[in-house]
Amino acid sequence: MKSILPAICLLIFPCLVFSAENQAENILRHQRDSGGWPKNYDRESGRSEAEKKKLQDKKSTEDTTFDNGATHTEIRHLAKAFLKTGYQRYRKAAVKGIEFMLEAQYANGGWPQRFPKPSGYSAHITFNDGAMIGVMSTLRDIFRDKKAYPFVSDELRERCAKAVERGIPCILKCQIVVRGKKTAWCTQHDEKTLVARKARSYELPSISGAESVGVVRFLMEIDEPSPESLPQSKEPFAGSTTPSSLESEKFGRKQRGRPRDGTKWSLKMLSLHPSGPDSTKS
Repeated sequence: MKSILPAICLLIFPCLVFSAENQAENILRHQRDSGGWPKNYDRESGRSEAEKKKLQDKKSTEDTTFDNGATHTEIRHLAKAFLKTGYQRYRKAAVKGIEFMLEAQYANGGWPQRFPKPSGYSAHITFNDGAMIGVMSTLRDIFRDKKAYPFVSDELRERCAKAVERGIPCILKCQIVVRGKKTAWCTQHDEKTLVARKARSYELPSISGAESVGVVRFLMEIDEPSPESLPQSKEPFAGSTTPSSLESEKFGRKQRGRPRDGTKWSLKMLSLHPSGPDSTKS
């Protein structure tokens, strides 16, 4: 068995590389001229000549978004593909995508669901489906992890860091107030006033548990948080953990009863309960 294992690996590994490269090529075909990507396309499709021609004709379409993981997910894929292959087209596409994310940021630090020319609820600052947090997490990784993003210039890396710095105060200002106490976040907030807003008719302004978990996790991963970068209430997400203890403790995710990184695990349980009619104020 041991003697045939190397031969099996030699057969499988090229197939895996070929599949990953095909996916990267398909990601390139779906990238729009603006630098971003549409959502919900099949990364495995678009291989026939007819499909390639159709995608080329869509290059100028303004359907780019951060919804459902779009754009920031593609940038991560392309960065990995560049490290594996060294193909410059992957590097260039990733950098163009990074520039797109930076350009989409509002002056107040937030990100819309769609860009360019967002309208309706897509113009709101969007936490829904991890849109803003997905963008900020990717930008933060680009700044922190030079091994994963060695192709990013120092100047662009610094711009990513500053964009994240602008985004954090925006997140905190969006934190919903319920009866005078700050709680958690809505799926989207007004891009000007920052109050919670509805999206579709059945998506009313409310505290969103799933999105708030993502926001809190992002904030808890700040290396050296300042008082301004900490949520102002422990109630909705950290059990008995206070903002001051967030400064002194390093948090890890609980995995089989123990932190994955070996540090003290202090996050208790997320419980989000709006307690009054003023739960959409911020």
